[in-house]
Amino acid sequence: MPEADPLEQTRDFAKAVAFVQKNAASWGGDVNRMFLMGHSAGAHVAALLSTRQDLQRATGVRPWDGTVVLDTAALDVEEAAQTNRSGLIKEAFGNDRSFWHDTSPSKHLDRSDPPMFLVCSSQRRVSCQRT
Repeated sequence: MPEADPLEQTRDFAKAVAFVQKNAASWGGDVNRMFLMGHSAGAHVAALLSTRQDLQRATGVRPWDGTVVLDTAALDVEEAAQTNRSGLIKEAFGNDRSFWHDTSPSKHLDRSDPPMFLVCSSQRRVSCQRT
């Protein structure tokens, strides 16, 4: 931010994941035992990639074992933008409701997504939300 919005960040992350999947074996890694994990904004990016098969297909990302999401305030960007009084969500995601939908992992969940472990380890209200 501000050079790349959250959707562009997720596209860049998807390219990085595809690169790792393509090259893991040459580094001694096992692409069949891969998890994604992120904290805060990184958790949002990991969760969004996990729920957006269109972004996975566009970048050549193959399925992975699961995703760990730590302390994100942006599982439902629309709800967070309306309830977050600090302005942080709107600063990151703007005011376009269709963009809020496009960047809300909770709006794209389906049974084909990898398993996700959602962790809220902070007592600050802005850090986590119920979805």
